[in-house]
Amino acid sequence: SCAAGLAVLAEIRERGLVANAAARGAELSAGLREIAAADPRIGDVRGPGLMIGVELVKDPATREPDGALCETVLRHCADEGLLLLSCGVEHNVIRWIAPLDVTSEEVAEALAVFRRVLAATTADPASTERAHPREPCGWRRRRRGRPTSRRRSATHAAAKRGASASPR
Repeated sequence: SCAAGLAVLAEIRERGLVANAAARGAELSAGLREIAAADPRIGDVRGPGLMIGVELVKDPATREPDGALCETVLRHCADEGLLLLSCGVEHNVIRWIAPLDVTSEEVAEALAVFRRVLAATTADPASTERAHPREPCGWRRRRRGRPTSRRRSATHAAAKRGASASPR
């Protein structure tokens, strides 16, 4: 409804979420570019604000996509609590989409996890098993337990009651 939309816009304005997204996006982009400068497997870092793509390549000269490395990095980041997505035709781009209220500390923590995972990951899938998982990153930790949608919430509540939610 219009009232809900206006309430959301008021909350965004009152909490300064647009300014926060711009500032944290700049921090995230700068950190990812720093990591890319030290790792030739990162072919590109692109995107505005808090939605950033990190393209992984087998060879920086040919820019041949490395989807296998991307999936391995995503899996190990998830093991450490950092949830990222893959995208691109070859599934070789890691998509970063942070929440609008992300803090500077959470951006730094996420970058540290990504840097650590990337450094410990080789192109050989057999050698990418991690010795020990770490404490989950704050992005995942502080959002654990929240329903992802109204439909899931209704289904979850119905399941707890022992009933089934009827599809609409």
